[in-house]
Amino acid sequence: MVSIPTRRDAFQLQPTRLSTDSAPTSPYSGFCGETEDEHADTVSLMNLMRYEQAFMFAYSMREKTAASRHLVDDVPEETKKRRLAEVIAAQRRGCVLSHIGPHTTAWAW
Repeated sequence: MVSIPTRRDAFQLQPTRLSTDSAPTSPYSGFCGETEDEHADTVSLMNLMRYEQAFMFAYSMREKTAASRHLVDDVPEETKKRRLAEVIAAQRRGCVLSHIGPHTTAWAW
């Protein structure tokens, strides 16, 4: 997993310098061992980057993968669903905000 400071460094903390529709993301919610802090970091990154495209999923263990052989799927399904809903909401806000410009304080979420 790439840390937020590394990603922020890559985008120089200026999401407007890079068209996020040309750099979509694919966050998984509830990957093995994911903590609430790590999830909050993902949501913060979604808010920061304002991705126009994102392929968002709740993690599910697949047989015959490295993860299935070495990791425990220890995040409850309800937690995965909640986290995914939060990531989707952040992506939707970011997409809207990327189109309305600096007038973001007028919107209540």
